[in-house]
Amino acid sequence: LELSSLWRQGASFKEIAIDQPFVRAMLREDGSLNLADLVEPFAEETEAPAEDTGPARLFIDLFRVNAGQADFEDRTLAPAFTAQFKPISFELRDFSTTEDTDNAYELHAQVGAGQTLDWDGDVSLAPLASQGKFKFSNFTANKHWAYLRDAAGLDVTSSNFGFDGSYEFRAGETETDLKLVLREIGIADFGIRPAGDAEETARFKKVTVSNAALDLAKREVVVEKVELDGGNVLMWRDASGLINLLQLAEGSPDAPAAEGAVASPRVDESPWTFSAPDIQLKALQVRVEDRQVTPAVEYLLDPFELRIAGFSTAPGTQLKIAMDTRVNETGGIKADLRYGMDAGDIEGKLGITTLDLTALQPYLDSYTKMDLLSGQLTTELAVSMDAESELGADGFVQIDKLKTVDRAVKEDFIKWDMTRADGFSYDSRGGKLRIKSIKMRAPYARVIIAPDETVNLAEVLTPANPVPVVEVSDEAVGLQYREYKGTTMIIDSVTIDDGSMNFADFWIQPNYAVSVQSLNGSVVGLSSDPASRAKLELEGEVDRYAPATIGGEVNLLSAALFTDIQMKFAGVEMTSVTPYSGRFAGYKIEKGKLTVDLSYHVENRQLIAKQKFVIDQLQLGEKVDSPDAVSLPLKLAVALLKDRNGVIDIDLPMTGSLDDPKFRIGPLVWKLIVGLLTKIATAPFALIGALFGGGEEMNFVDFDPGAASLDPAGQEKMAGLLKGLQERPALQVDVSMAYLPELDGPVLGRQQLDKELAVLAANERSAKKRVDPEADAAALADLERRFELLTKQYGVAFGEEAPLPAQSLAYEALKKKERTPELLAATSAELEDKLIRKTPAPALALEELGKARAQSIQEALLSGGQVDPGRVFVITADARPPVAVESRVRMELSLK
Repeated sequence: LELSSLWRQGASFKEIAIDQPFVRAMLREDGSLNLADLVEPFAEETEAPAEDTGPARLFIDLFRVNAGQADFEDRTLAPAFTAQFKPISFELRDFSTTEDTDNAYELHAQVGAGQTLDWDGDVSLAPLASQGKFKFSNFTANKHWAYLRDAAGLDVTSSNFGFDGSYEFRAGETETDLKLVLREIGIADFGIRPAGDAEETARFKKVTVSNAALDLAKREVVVEKVELDGGNVLMWRDASGLINLLQLAEGSPDAPAAEGAVASPRVDESPWTFSAPDIQLKALQVRVEDRQVTPAVEYLLDPFELRIAGFSTAPGTQLKIAMDTRVNETGGIKADLRYGMDAGDIEGKLGITTLDLTALQPYLDSYTKMDLLSGQLTTELAVSMDAESELGADGFVQIDKLKTVDRAVKEDFIKWDMTRADGFSYDSRGGKLRIKSIKMRAPYARVIIAPDETVNLAEVLTPANPVPVVEVSDEAVGLQYREYKGTTMIIDSVTIDDGSMNFADFWIQPNYAVSVQSLNGSVVGLSSDPASRAKLELEGEVDRYAPATIGGEVNLLSAALFTDIQMKFAGVEMTSVTPYSGRFAGYKIEKGKLTVDLSYHVENRQLIAKQKFVIDQLQLGEKVDSPDAVSLPLKLAVALLKDRNGVIDIDLPMTGSLDDPKFRIGPLVWKLIVGLLTKIATAPFALIGALFGGGEEMNFVDFDPGAASLDPAGQEKMAGLLKGLQERPALQVDVSMAYLPELDGPVLGRQQLDKELAVLAANERSAKKRVDPEADAAALADLERRFELLTKQYGVAFGEEAPLPAQSLAYEALKKKERTPELLAATSAELEDKLIRKTPAPALALEELGKARAQSIQEALLSGGQVDPGRVFVITADARPPVAVESRVRMELSLK
């Protein structure tokens, strides 16, 4: 204590030194501080305090602390936190409570081995002010982090950090001014994880914060640059949809607020602002896992580069975000975005290069039964998203080398070399998707109808084990849900280059399969608008050699489906459709080529189809045992349809509803064909008559009783049949030797009686030695002469002793003047009837009549030489017996 205390008017010390001081500070479990116990014995002052005249005058040339130690223990934590600071050295030079001295100080402290604190500067008490520099070195954060662990909600697993800086402090009567600058904060090997977790979330090799400045008067913190260089980050989403990085940022929900903390600034104070205009993440390895599916989807982002420019909590802040990373060693993602912190909107550019899509297989497992063997995504998009998560995107999307496999059969499902969508534009707020052009190179699809009639497209796209619905609250994920709105889709053009497809129908036994190759063309104007019409132009080959064309208008994207297209397939091998012919027609196909010209009109899901089939050189093979096959002479129907060149040309209209689950074009077409063949086989002459004349019943030829020649109607029918045989060279016709004894017998009997009467008349003239055939004929025609001959023939037939019938006797008893022509005719008719009954026409005569009739038809068909005689057969009447129609004998022809 120096003598200068007298004129300095205050205690003046040359030196004050404290060696090895010790202090132990402890927060008890109840939050009380042990050091507070030291003031308890002193009574509280009851007198009013004297007027403050400032601090007492004190002068110290040197104040020094040597080898000090401070222990701290906080028992409010479990386990208790402890820290020890030693050795502590402190020097304060030329100090006074007045403004006349420098008040320079130096503080040196060590916290454990190698951890140091250096602090020097000056301080004044009137007014209270200080300025200086400080430096912390080699601090190991995880050793002291426990004190902040509960409040922060995370653990620091390792870290070595240090920082240095300067400050200026001044306390005035109305306000306090503090300026703090941290020139550099360096953290090495910084690892963090959620409190209590065993899995580390992130570890950074080096974290550098440059020129962080705090200005209390301006209420702002500005960090010039934040850089994280090297390290790894693990980001995952769990089964409930929660993201670990969000949990890490939220801290501990149970941590108590600090005592005296203010939740918000006073009304008269402006809020604090924090800005960090340059934040960089460099050379990181980021592993992204989606554990909501099994197995988890994994993406490795390495190296991961991110730069955020212009960060600030000030109103109107626009962030610039640039990201560049390599994904799973083969792909890459680049983003250049702007984020408005006030509105929460984001916009910018996103680029993806050759991103491997096979990592998405667990998602496909959840929703499909297919395996994704390869696929690379490349895209450049201008993207935007507002605070309500409404998304917009413009650019192009391309997927290369896509290959998927139907897991059930281990065969290709859908694949292509390249599909690129240019002019891609999506707006979720307006529910609009527009694509200017889609180009597809070598697309392929495999369509299978299973034995149970299910289609593989629906089966493969149905998950084997549907993903359970997880209900997540809005608060948990911070999302607002909105009602789904239908999306309007417009695709200006689709171009297909070298496409192909395989179709197999395992419902048919044996199985049916067909392939389409070299499919090229375009679809222009696809839209979900029900009023839109897309133009379709496609060309390809069926089974490599049969050309196919498809054209017209179609609406594939609208709920109210519209289609008006034309398709043509030329020269398709018919042997490939043997499964259908066997099932529905009951025959295999040995030979034939099919050309199809189709026109389909669909509106409101109702189909009206016009189908023209031209089949060349069709030959049915062996019969197939099928429960669905018709039992009809279909080979005859085929022969009827074939023209002289072996070509079948038929039209088959078809209608139906596309919503009918049993409506499938392939089987229905075959059912229509079989229906047509059935109609033809059951009424073959109707077709011949319709095509070549002769009427629908040209197979029926009517003869007058006893007559063998064709009447004009019969001649007309044979003329039509002759043309039909000429145009249908595979046809053969059977002609029966038709006769009916009940109709033809009486006529033949009369003819026989006339012959006998002629012989009788001739014998009488011979006896008179007179020959006059004309007189014999006149005698037969003369009623009186005929009656005379009939009576004589009656005696020959029944015997000379047999009496004549009563009517004949009565006629003879009449006088000549009483006889009338009518009575004579009736009497003669009675005699003729009895004589015909006595000696009916012989069977040989009837057979000869039937043969003559057949020969007349045969002559009508063969006389011109246009038909091979070997195609017209005369058969017995027993094979196809005639019938009586309106007192005429009807002969029926048959085809084979």
